[in-house]
Amino acid sequence: MSKNKNGAAYFIRIAGVLTLICSVIALMLALVNAMTKDTIAANTEKEKIEAISRIFGEVDEVESYSVEEHEVNLVLYKDGVRGYAVTVKPQGYGGEIEMLVGIEPGGSVVGIEIINMSETPGVGSRVKSDPDFLPQFKGMTGTLAVGDNVDAISGASISSKAVTAGVNEALSVEFDAAAEAAKLGKDAASGEDTADTEPETGPDTETEEITVQTGTEEETHIDSALIGAGSQAYDYRPSDNAVVAVRDTTYYLEHETTDTESTGADEA
Repeated sequence: MSKNKNGAAYFIRIAGVLTLICSVIALMLALVNAMTKDTIAANTEKEKIEAISRIFGEVDEVESYSVEEHEVNLVLYKDGVRGYAVTVKPQGYGGEIEMLVGIEPGGSVVGIEIINMSETPGVGSRVKSDPDFLPQFKGMTGTLAVGDNVDAISGASISSKAVTAGVNEALSVEFDAAAEAAKLGKDAASGEDTADTEPETGPDTETEEITVQTGTEEETHIDSALIGAGSQAYDYRPSDNAVVAVRDTTYYLEHETTDTESTGADEA
């Protein structure tokens, strides 16, 4: 006698088996995702840095911010603040076009890198491969428009307009690169660390203003050129906390709880 496959128990059993299979697959996917999450994140970050380097050249440091729902990357190098790169995802013909737009502190485009897109191969995809399309944006600022100050790719006007819209979106993000660099202790002019560069002072360090007679005027002055130079006549090299200054033709040394006065040669 065959079993009745139309009974409720049969369907409940089948549903239970399918539920178990789906649960096992979901668990396996979760485990794979947990195992590869860090690797994927590291590879994504590496690709981003490489794209930024292609836009700005050599890069020392990249700091990420969230500004107006955009990812903004402050780009620093030893000779100063290079600028910042904004991630935008305008809608193209085949879907989103993920791109990085590099902008200099003055607000003009430095370069563009397309990270990911699904535009039609050989047509819309030429917005990335055409040697003249993306480079035309370099140095541009303000509002851009295809047919006005941007030349479209022939046969790919939708993709061209999407990229142009992405550049406009990036340029509209308000981000003060120099101010953010200053918050990080970076000098906008040199890119070097400026935090904690003041000389250390403590209870054992004496400081004073030095009054120098220059002609008929009396002024407060410490000759910074002599700091760390010492008196050549006495071959003296001061410690890190010492200050060497000149009053008329005399070298004075002020440093940790010590007042030593020695007569040296005339100031050069």
